[in-house]
Amino acid sequence: MRGSREDVLDAVRDPKFVVEGRYGETLAVRSSDIGRPGTFLVVVYRESSKDGFIITAFVTSDVKDLERREKLWPSPF
Repeated sequence: MRGSREDVLDAVRDPKFVVEGRYGETLAVRSSDIGRPGTFLVVVYRESSKDGFIITAFVTSDVKDLERREKLWPSPF
């Protein structure tokens, strides 16, 4: 992910969807220009009332598991 700082920040600012992680983290998912066509950038991050930080980011072509998790944004309601 070296050299992809802006892509990672853009994924958090403007994701395609956001899901709940398994351990209190949040995952922002966005279509990616990094890697092969049809891939997604997943950014794992944590927020508190005072601060937030990125834990990790990765590119994947398979988001089926993520789509089954509780969707935080856009709201399913």
